[in-house]
Amino acid sequence: MSESATHILRPPRNALIPWWYLGIIYVVVLGCILFLYPSVSPLIVIGGLVVLIVTVYYPEIPLIAFVFIGVTKPWVDENIALFQAIDYTVFLAAYILLLLFITVVRRETHTMPSFLFLLPALILFSFSLFIGVIYTSASSYGVDKAASFFVFNILLFISTILYIKDHGDIKRILTIVVFGTFVFAMIMFYQGLQSFLGGDLSDMIIRMTILGANPIASARIFSVAFVIVLVGAYFAKSNREKLFLYVLSGYFLVALIVTNTRGPLVSTLAAVFVFALFLSDMKLKTIAFYVGGFILVMFSALLILPDFVTVRYEVLLQADALQQATGSAELDTIGARLMMWSMAFSGSVDSLWSFLFGHGTGSFASLFHFSDFRWYPHNIFAEVLYEVGIIGLVILIIHFGQISRITRNIWSETKWNDEYKTIVAILIVSAVAAFVAALVSGDINDNRYLWFHFGLIIASWRIIADQKRKTQH
Repeated sequence: MSESATHILRPPRNALIPWWYLGIIYVVVLGCILFLYPSVSPLIVIGGLVVLIVTVYYPEIPLIAFVFIGVTKPWVDENIALFQAIDYTVFLAAYILLLLFITVVRRETHTMPSFLFLLPALILFSFSLFIGVIYTSASSYGVDKAASFFVFNILLFISTILYIKDHGDIKRILTIVVFGTFVFAMIMFYQGLQSFLGGDLSDMIIRMTILGANPIASARIFSVAFVIVLVGAYFAKSNREKLFLYVLSGYFLVALIVTNTRGPLVSTLAAVFVFALFLSDMKLKTIAFYVGGFILVMFSALLILPDFVTVRYEVLLQADALQQATGSAELDTIGARLMMWSMAFSGSVDSLWSFLFGHGTGSFASLFHFSDFRWYPHNIFAEVLYEVGIIGLVILIIHFGQISRITRNIWSETKWNDEYKTIVAILIVSAVAAFVAALVSGDINDNRYLWFHFGLIIASWRIIADQKRKTQH
């Protein structure tokens, strides 16, 4: 993070796609769109050309767009006519798949053999989700859930690994993620200011969000951007850069707080603790300074910001109705989470079948009295155990264990190397934030960006291993 943003954002010398490839792709895609949708806006045609040109030099842009899809899709679906007919997620996934194919064909790399051992557990877990569709009580939700994981999560994981050639690519990806999140935060604050000055707070009461997206999705990207910048500030060489990055981290922390989403805030605090205790050279006093600064900024924001954007923290222990199949229960907000976890774990031991194979993919939603309300226990382990049983959970844990082992290995090799230490520490801490968030909020597909962070770690591990082999030879 010590390099200037201008240098990091500089495109690679060699474009991923030759211009004649670009021309063919553009003509074919444009022809298909105009044939299917003759009335499409000329702006879509121009915008499509700009996107194609950009991705020639920045093939990671569609990948990052996919990571941001939780906050952009509602706005895109509502405001771009093309994506009212074509699903934006599927369109973006198909585009990434095309770029992935070109990447594999044009690059001579040892990437594929180096990470293939990670795929069996991931694919087996995806297979268990499809098997769970057979006996689920929520067949529509189950099919969507299984298919989404197989297509989107695995694609995101593999594409992230294969796109990246060196640590310069990783730095550029992280820089674009931080810059994009900065812009999203500005949009959110601008919308909030407009509503505040206009006296119309109906869209903002309790939770601020980006472009009307799910507040949890908004909070997650602020959480990741915060820890990226905070770790970058710690390792920055100059005092001026440190100051800038600390101020920027404070900006992201305030944005995170006003979303009133406590799960990502908890995951952020956990990531800060992990960094301070295990990845930094900080002494106890310095750790206390960092943690104290985090808490100080958080509580200052809660005191200074208007009540309508912080009220949800104040009602943390007030009653909330949880409507179960057996009746309703009045619980505080933390109690509602604990109740859902308890329901998932206790339901998984109803019978030998449910313990081994679960109740079926998406079946947790059937415990509640809502029509097509796709609820989940807000804990990835509880969700997997209830829906696909201990077999699916063990497979997922094996996959996580493989990632964890690689993470420990890469840190042990780079913690004394100033060239790699900063970037690896950032990748680990952002992955920790994403992982802890998956333990307290969202379902397995809401947390698909976790596999993006895993992919970055595996790519870094592969780059360091390749360079180590070259040095030895």
